[in-house]
Amino acid sequence: SAVLEDLFLKLKQQYQQLKQIHIFSDGASQQFKQKFLFRNLCRLAADFQIKLSWNFFATSHGKGVVDAVGGTTKRLVYNAIMSGQQCSSAAEFVEIARSKTSTINVNELEESSIEQSKAKMEPIFQLIQTVPETKKIHSINVLENNTIEYKYYSNSTTKKTYRFPS
Repeated sequence: SAVLEDLFLKLKQQYQQLKQIHIFSDGASQQFKQKFLFRNLCRLAADFQIKLSWNFFATSHGKGVVDAVGGTTKRLVYNAIMSGQQCSSAAEFVEIARSKTSTINVNELEESSIEQSKAKMEPIFQLIQTVPETKKIHSINVLENNTIEYKYYSNSTTKKTYRFPS
């Protein structure tokens, strides 16, 4: 949650008229496709007053750009380390990465931000229940603070709605 909050805050600051965000990510890995993420998307859409959707690529498909950005960043830092530059913390990694590229935005998320986000989410997550057919879902659209619309595929005409308990 802290990563998404930080990202959305930066986007809203840079694009003040931002009204909608579409996220595309890797496939059906359990860390992404779960009730906590689905519920958190509802909260984030309300907090940032945006329309929010998330589409999951099929497993082993669509990873090119995302993997390339991460791989490029790690390679740049690795090359700097191999040239004698010191990197013993996340802050140093970010500093090196920023010095090596201006085309990739690299940010460090402070532990305090993670703890604040965790404290904010715990009461919400205590009430949460699993969204039916989670493993089949490849597309989520937030309808309102507690309600999502989901589809098996982003281009499916069949849509289902789920309301989280408040």
